[in-house]
Amino acid sequence: MTKLYLGVDDNDLKAYGDEILKSKYLLISYYYYKGKDLGLLKGNKDLICDSGAFTFMFSKKVPSKTALLQYAKEYAQFVIDNDIQYYVELDVDSIFGYEFALQLREILENKVGRPCIPIWHVSRGKEDFIDMCKKYSFAGVGGIAGGEELSKHKNKYHLLNKLARDNGCKLHGMGFTPTKDLNSYGFYTVDSTSWKSGRRFATIYQYSNGQLLTKKKPEGTRLKDYKTLDMHNFNQWLKYQKFLDRS
Repeated sequence: MTKLYLGVDDNDLKAYGDEILKSKYLLISYYYYKGKDLGLLKGNKDLICDSGAFTFMFSKKVPSKTALLQYAKEYAQFVIDNDIQYYVELDVDSIFGYEFALQLREILENKVGRPCIPIWHVSRGKEDFIDMCKKYSFAGVGGIAGGEELSKHKNKYHLLNKLARDNGCKLHGMGFTPTKDLNSYGFYTVDSTSWKSGRRFATIYQYSNGQLLTKKKPEGTRLKDYKTLDMHNFNQWLKYQKFLDRS
């Protein structure tokens, strides 16, 4: 059984409201909620809050270390104010190195008063992975969505998950959602924003027998109502989420 988290932001909540809340598992990014109210999601005990580090990595203007230190403090306060149980560390290794990422983790955990979800990257090494799994009961692996080395070795994901379980840890696959056989990789949780690809790429999803099928809009046609397509796709991903949750 794998818990599939659907990534949403405040604009999705404003546009679709109660429809979004049909999802049992939702993931947000603090990067898009900074300075905003959690609104309808407040009190959701299953909610995962991402730090926004992935967005920083691909931003045209990378924040300074000083700015990130302040960002970490504000992020921690947001987690406290909204009583968010699951919050992801600022894994900015690729920008400022692992030591600085650890410094930000310490700031977060000291201020919040409970563990974050650390995100392991291949660059941290095998021993760090094992140490992380011994220390944390819930952790994640990154570099899948970003095309890092790990993304090229999907056949090894089940081994990573076994190693984590053997050390008392459950793993979250950041940005990892194949549309079939997802449970076979062994992740405890994963997340995806692919339900939004209708508006970006005019992709239509259809759930069928434990998998999501996709098709493109007919050649030479234009997408007139992306909101209707968004809701169609969201509900197909919701069916996939429910299938994974009970299988």
